[in-house]
Amino acid sequence: MMPTGDETLPQAFAAAVGVLFIYMFGLADNDVVDARADAENAPDRPIPRGEISQPVALVAMFACLGAAFFLPNWILGLASPGTRMPVVWTASMTMLLVCVCAYNRLKWPCFMGACRGFSVLCGGMATWITDVHPYTREMLPESDWLLLSLSVMVGGWTAYIQAVAKLSEGKERPSEGLGNRRFLLGLSAFMPLLAFAAIAIAPGITYASGISLVLPVAGCCCTFLAWCFAVDPLWMAHGPPERRRAVGKTVDALIYLQIGFMLIVPRPSFLVAAVGLWLANRLIRRLLPHASGM
Repeated sequence: MMPTGDETLPQAFAAAVGVLFIYMFGLADNDVVDARADAENAPDRPIPRGEISQPVALVAMFACLGAAFFLPNWILGLASPGTRMPVVWTASMTMLLVCVCAYNRLKWPCFMGACRGFSVLCGGMATWITDVHPYTREMLPESDWLLLSLSVMVGGWTAYIQAVAKLSEGKERPSEGLGNRRFLLGLSAFMPLLAFAAIAIAPGITYASGISLVLPVAGCCCTFLAWCFAVDPLWMAHGPPERRRAVGKTVDALIYLQIGFMLIVPRPSFLVAAVGLWLANRLIRRLLPHASGM
């Protein structure tokens, strides 16, 4: 029987909680790794400012790491006793953790992009098990579009966040202005459409309704417009606060891509996961205004 959207809600919620704690782990790990450099370049950060000590940051960091893997299984066990998150989810979370640690130490934009890509993959792997027939193990018809949506999101998110990481380079120093090239990086918002077109014409893919095809295009356009508005002030000389503000807005703009591609398959759990992550992002920015993101 085709699973309903409600059947995937516990897995989607549990996966969102796990990714949230990995995100918080990344913030703490970044502060610990960069504590010495921040003392010189960003003295307003929590550790250089004396708001929190390094030992306390380490305790918080490992507490978040433990919660990232324990809480999702606990939540799923409450919803369905004896049930655990799939092994493929654990593998995806482990790769996400590796990318987070790699980016915090190497600062390569590709690792930042991979962090967001694996975040999407974690959500997909948490709910993917419900799209396999419990007896025949054959993929259900809806899985064609789930596979398409998931593949595009992982690749597209990676490309877009890599562009965001590129924009953030040098944010600790004053800049003379970025010129028109500040808009070019935003074109990465349309990268998912290229992958979408390539996968959609593959044999065996069953097209969804017309509105499902329009929503991803609308999501890409909205994200690009939000990028343009965010970076528009950077054409002139600016300081670190202006650059950080613009980077934060371009990260927030990813929500339009998320919603557009998640609604290829009309699943309430996908929308709930997107809205939940967006609310979590807003909460973290409100509670930790000095956090620049992962």
